[in-house]
Amino acid sequence: MVTKHYLIIMKRINIWLLSVLFVGIISCRDTKKEQEELDKDLNTIEAVEKEIEETVEEVEKKAEEAESALKELDSL
Repeated sequence: MVTKHYLIIMKRINIWLLSVLFVGIISCRDTKKEQEELDKDLNTIEAVEKEIEETVEEVEKKAEEAESALKELDSL
């Protein structure tokens, strides 16, 4: 036989479990949104790093060209 006290306890446990579940769902949703923002930021950083590497390569190439041009001038 189910007592009134038992029903009250079960109701409180159910409310508590639903609250925990709700908080868990909300926090997971926020984490997903934060992860998407982090991924976007990382993609931006990677794009900037790639541009920097390309610029460094271009500068090194121009420096080599300038050195060879100076050597040609010195040999005249």
